[in-house]
Amino acid sequence: MVYKRKTARISYGTDKLQEALNEVRAGELSKKKAEVMYGVPRRTLSRHLKGEVQKVGSLGRFACNLPPEFEAALVAHAVLLQQMLFGLNTVELRKLAYEIAEKKKLAHRFKNQMAGRTCRVSCNDILNW
Repeated sequence: MVYKRKTARISYGTDKLQEALNEVRAGELSKKKAEVMYGVPRRTLSRHLKGEVQKVGSLGRFACNLPPEFEAALVAHAVLLQQMLFGLNTVELRKLAYEIAEKKKLAHRFKNQMAGRTCRVSCNDILNW
């Protein structure tokens, strides 16, 4: 089963958001016209113009603080194990992510000796390879 996104939030992309913000700041467009032209909600434009947004293009308040190299190495290892017919289930993959992060002394928010359930979105891609 492939993960299917259930919401259209931030579907306009950060490039269109930046273009809309630049034109609104320059006074070329109003927020309402920018909303229609670029598909970026007016409230989003207002929050960005007021400086209320900390990170552009992120959803939720928590960001992954593990390096992308870590995730790429974990994916490569899981795929290699799967090719050798030693496939990992979701819990095993989450435990492996925790163990590697602990051994490498990487800062993380994992609890109960395993990665969180939100990891399952990435895990589904690996497990259904």
